[in-house]
Amino acid sequence: DYRTGVPAGVGTLDIYTGFAIAQRGNASATITYTLRDRNAQIVATGHGSLGVGAHFAKFIHELRDVAPDFNLPASFPSATRFGSLEITSSQPVSVVALRLTTNQRGETLLTSTPIADLSASLTNSPVYFPQLADGGGAATTLILLNTSNGTEAGTLAIFDDHGTPLALRESGGTSGSAFPYSVPVGGAFVFQTDGSPAAARVGWVKLTPNSGNSAPVGAGVFSYSPAGILVTESGIPSAIPTTNARIYVDKSGGHDTGLAVANPGASASSIVLQAFQNNGVTTAGNGQAVLNIASGGHAAKFVGEMIGGLPDGFTGVVRISSPSPFVALTLRSLSNSRGDFLLTTFPIADANRPAPAPIVFPQIADGGGYTTQFIFISATGSATITVNFLGNDGSPLSFAGASP
Repeated sequence: DYRTGVPAGVGTLDIYTGFAIAQRGNASATITYTLRDRNAQIVATGHGSLGVGAHFAKFIHELRDVAPDFNLPASFPSATRFGSLEITSSQPVSVVALRLTTNQRGETLLTSTPIADLSASLTNSPVYFPQLADGGGAATTLILLNTSNGTEAGTLAIFDDHGTPLALRESGGTSGSAFPYSVPVGGAFVFQTDGSPAAARVGWVKLTPNSGNSAPVGAGVFSYSPAGILVTESGIPSAIPTTNARIYVDKSGGHDTGLAVANPGASASSIVLQAFQNNGVTTAGNGQAVLNIASGGHAAKFVGEMIGGLPDGFTGVVRISSPSPFVALTLRSLSNSRGDFLLTTFPIADANRPAPAPIVFPQIADGGGYTTQFIFISATGSATITVNFLGNDGSPLSFAGASP
């Protein structure tokens, strides 16, 4: 997503997409960058290299700094606007996508967004987004990428808290609760709510592939624009059904933590929540809470609205369990010094799936107004963690004042 001068609210937005990449192999990597438009037509191709342990972060219009033959058309931000960037490396790399928006006040908003791993196995299972918001200043964008060798088509269906189809209007399109999608090989599909209702409406999304089609890789972006000024954006990962998970809870320093959970099953579900201190053993709050969610239903609340007795300043974890599968997403809010409501999302720690090893964060920032916080959750037992910081050239990097 690379657009400039986008009319929005009381002014315009400039939107940039970039990525950070870290090399994890044992030899210098040769990397090819292929930019396609939404219809999978190649727009630009470039080549570069990256040393062992090295790292860089660039926006798409800066990619020529590391791939000299990458020629981005000058018309991209005004004409093409959307597309996909394929990164192919001769050595293992870790990548995170970055989205930067300059809002109507000239302020910088930054969020990370999920990537599509082309080495992952294809599936024809549904894709779930446990939270969607539209209206009252909120809007939701969903981006689908095709990683298969055939067209991926299906239906995007939206449901409310009771499992009833939730009708809303697509930006520049029609109103409905179900929308067809079709993604060409190597292409992208973008769905955006128009955010026009005066009051916010929330629900969740299920993407069902057509028979014989693989499922696309999905990601999204929440945006919130009270009084016509964009104040926060956050990337949204899709969710995999589970029966046992943990989330981090932070009610300190102006933060709060919410949970969005949906029941994709054919019958009602009871989901049990239990809060613990940071040690993961000592219980917190007034005991267990139970969410009763209808078939196809959804709930989204701050954790303190579901579990009583959690004091201001509390940090810890909440265990989420159910005999039947659910999909969930963590929401973390912050009211800043100006009173703006800022929001970001976290994936849950799925206790039914092994954690990746090693864990790689392809981008950190410290100084100049930036800090980076790392949150580690042990979903199944105790763990000892060693964190190594590396600079752009792969050499050790130290931070003054870093604290656990």
